[in-house]
Amino acid sequence: MCSAKINLVISKLMNYYTICTLINSHDCDEIDFFAKENFASTGVVEFSLTEPQVDKILGERSYSGGDVPTEVIQEVEDVVTQDGVQKQYFFSDTKSAYNFRSWLENTYHYKGIFDSHEYEDWNEQWKKNYKPISVDEWLDVIPEWEKETYHSSAKKQIYIYPGMGFGTGSHETTYLCLKHLIDLVSRGVNLSSCLDFGCGSGILGIAARLFHLYDTIDLYDIDKDALKNTEQNIHLNEMPLESFNLLLPSMRKRIDRKYNLVFANILQNVLLAEAEYLANCLDQHSFLILSGLLEGQEQEVIQKYQALNPKLIHVKTLIKGDWVAVLMEQL
Repeated sequence: MCSAKINLVISKLMNYYTICTLINSHDCDEIDFFAKENFASTGVVEFSLTEPQVDKILGERSYSGGDVPTEVIQEVEDVVTQDGVQKQYFFSDTKSAYNFRSWLENTYHYKGIFDSHEYEDWNEQWKKNYKPISVDEWLDVIPEWEKETYHSSAKKQIYIYPGMGFGTGSHETTYLCLKHLIDLVSRGVNLSSCLDFGCGSGILGIAARLFHLYDTIDLYDIDKDALKNTEQNIHLNEMPLESFNLLLPSMRKRIDRKYNLVFANILQNVLLAEAEYLANCLDQHSFLILSGLLEGQEQEVIQKYQALNPKLIHVKTLIKGDWVAVLMEQL
């Protein structure tokens, strides 16, 4: 995971130059300031934590969304302070880059590694991180820019524009939710109403609609930017917006009906906090898909949901990497 101190101004017609260094977190702001003001740095990228480190901290602490607890912030800061912060400073000429490196080494005793680069189209580089994903022969998830060019052999296709909403199909939890949905569809299960609780990009609700779930689908998220991304993806898939209810917490009272299918792809502590609602929002012969769980966390969640609703049975657990997704049915 790349920490967001990014401000790049690079001419398309020029090469650019970088100095990479590992520094203590308490020196970051001062060095960033001097890099820009005294050495004409055109930008800096900060790499504080890797994605596995973030998964480990947030997953073990079962944290997702909302205000980050103080102890979690402290734990992240401790990791950054202990391991240092990797910085990459950008320059438009070699003289500025070399002068900055000399100053960095003489003033702070941090080693700087010089490198030169040919111009790259950063928008195109960003797109390379997102490739079409085949869930199985039933479904492919395709990024927006490959909509017209990618030749899919799957029965159905979802098109996603990666934005502020979590859920491109690439993360294990989203993939597992889609696998559970496809399993239900392939069995001919009748699904007429759906709630995606914590919808992110909207991919799961869009998938439900794609597989002929015709009733209005409720998509709920605490993040208005995620819902903007959801709306964008609904249009991208050429679905009528009126087939979906996009709901923020201020409109939560509108998700008071019973559903045939409920997705909740959020981490363990949120699943536990919302258990009383999620365990009891199902109609008869309906299905609940719970994900965002690290392997080993699912038993506590299953037990709590069954205690709150004895009619819920555990049908199946799917595993991919370190993550699991649980399918439950209300009889």
